[in-house]
Amino acid sequence: MLKNHRERFFEKGVTLMETLIVIGLLACLLAVVLPQFVTILRKYRAETAVEQVAMNLRFARLAAVKKRIPYKVLFNPTPTNTYQVQMNPSRDSVTWVDYTLVDTTLPGNLTILAGGISDVVYSPRGSATISGGSNIRIQSNNHLNGIDVKYRIDVYTTGAVTKTAE
Repeated sequence: MLKNHRERFFEKGVTLMETLIVIGLLACLLAVVLPQFVTILRKYRAETAVEQVAMNLRFARLAAVKKRIPYKVLFNPTPTNTYQVQMNPSRDSVTWVDYTLVDTTLPGNLTILAGGISDVVYSPRGSATISGGSNIRIQSNNHLNGIDVKYRIDVYTTGAVTKTAE
């Protein structure tokens, strides 16, 4: 008798209606969760890109101290929305060479806002000479939910770099 009970239990299946109900519930759950997931993913990508800019500023300072030559981070908010890391191996104020071993690309949903720092020059002692303003402001253009987040990167004459969301 026990054998027949086991056989009957495994012979039972799932009906088409039960399968369709489960698929419908999963679709409803995805419809609620997916937009929030996309928003969180975009915010994470924006924060990571802003942190990359701050890390490149810190890298330029450390490289200037280590190699004992000036390094410069140049910001071009309009029209190109880019930034560059440059070094000055000849130690004069004219000859700047692009340092291409760092990633200086910004994702398409980030914009460097005008009116901030135009360039930061790090001396071999680690101090910074700042031109154009006191900080770099970057805006995340999140068109999915209409919320634009602004980030501020502060650079100090001591060479320190901080990042905050506004």
